[in-house]
Amino acid sequence: MERLLIEKQQLTSIIDSINSQEENGALTSQQFIKRVESRSKLNQLNLNKTRKWLVRSKTKHFKEGDANTKYFHSLANGRRRRNTIQKLVIEGEDNFCQADIREEISKYFFNLFKEEHKFRPQMNEEFTKISSYESSWVERPIEEEEIWLVIKNCKNNKSPGPDSYNMEFYKATWEGAFIADKQILDSILIAGELIDSRLKSKDPGIICKLDIQKSFDNVSWHTISQVLHSSGFVSKWINWMEWCTSLAQHSLLINGSSTPKFKPQKGLRQGDSLSPFLFILVAEIFTKLMKNAVHLNMISGFSVNSIKVSHLQFADDTLVFLDAKEEEAENLVLILQIFEAIIGLSVNFSKSDIISIGTDHKVDVIADILNCRIEKFPLKYLGIPIGATSRSTTIWDVIIEFFLKKLAPSKRRFFNKADRVVLIKATLPTYQFTLCPFSLYL
Repeated sequence: MERLLIEKQQLTSIIDSINSQEENGALTSQQFIKRVESRSKLNQLNLNKTRKWLVRSKTKHFKEGDANTKYFHSLANGRRRRNTIQKLVIEGEDNFCQADIREEISKYFFNLFKEEHKFRPQMNEEFTKISSYESSWVERPIEEEEIWLVIKNCKNNKSPGPDSYNMEFYKATWEGAFIADKQILDSILIAGELIDSRLKSKDPGIICKLDIQKSFDNVSWHTISQVLHSSGFVSKWINWMEWCTSLAQHSLLINGSSTPKFKPQKGLRQGDSLSPFLFILVAEIFTKLMKNAVHLNMISGFSVNSIKVSHLQFADDTLVFLDAKEEEAENLVLILQIFEAIIGLSVNFSKSDIISIGTDHKVDVIADILNCRIEKFPLKYLGIPIGATSRSTTIWDVIIEFFLKKLAPSKRRFFNKADRVVLIKATLPTYQFTLCPFSLYL
């Protein structure tokens, strides 16, 4: 930091000296070129400083070039204060010792990524297999264009590891949604249609919004290999995937300092562009279990235009649709227990919700069976409230609260008018305006 400050002072001094010489007479070509080069270097240093604080602040509202360094300073400092762990409750008592805090947190995450079950049950179901052409295509030599496409699609301020090289570095020095044809809005629209149809028909029903506990962290590596094999992938490709998942090492950043690395025994790496695709393949097991349950009349689901839907799943966001029957709730618990035994993912029922449609007299009993919370419409799914009426104004409370938080006086003083326009455009949820009924009473 001190070296950069000295360099900036030297460049400023050179520019000022040449400007003074220009007042007394014409500059030589060498002096003119020297001033241009010095200004260019000084501008680059200032830009690098802005980018550094932008990365530290983790803000997404401004593009590079918005030299609002004071704002980035405030966000980075605020983020550091929020992330600092001053104390931790250990064995029922407040502990302020940083060494004890580091040891306790390290122990927790080490146990989290430890595979307790060496053997898990395997499904005998047939998975959708890829063709022989696709199987041979995935094991062909990786092309440079593919690597560049992956790098290009990564955000500039993200890094694959703690080596200080972010994706912008790889983009600058390079020489030369989850499922195709499916969007996140599809699940929202389908969920909205199912709920509206059920409300109009006045048939009693239950909607379960499941919270899968630490979904990426608990995926069994053995199950990933089994699913890839059942889906028709060749051994070479499966070995590649096993290598990618098992190669990762974790280090915890606690109050600004990192812990020694440890090797996990399960889980998918957060932020890895490969992880969502592997998770989707593994999550297909839940779909298989639900289809079998519908076939055996264990789960009824909701219907729209003679199309029956038992559940909706987008990554780890899951909705399940049940008839208002106690036995269906019991069957769902059984399915989730089998799912946990196979893949290692468990549902946190204390954070899961159920919503009643015309069956308020039974909802307490079903909530006790599932051991989850009871909520009311509108239901928030994939960030969008669904099941609201055209007169409802509560669906916009979250947006108003979000605006108030982003435009708080403590942050507003750092903005000029242009900055405020950028922030408002970034904050406006235009997708919600297109999907949610806009109340005339708002």
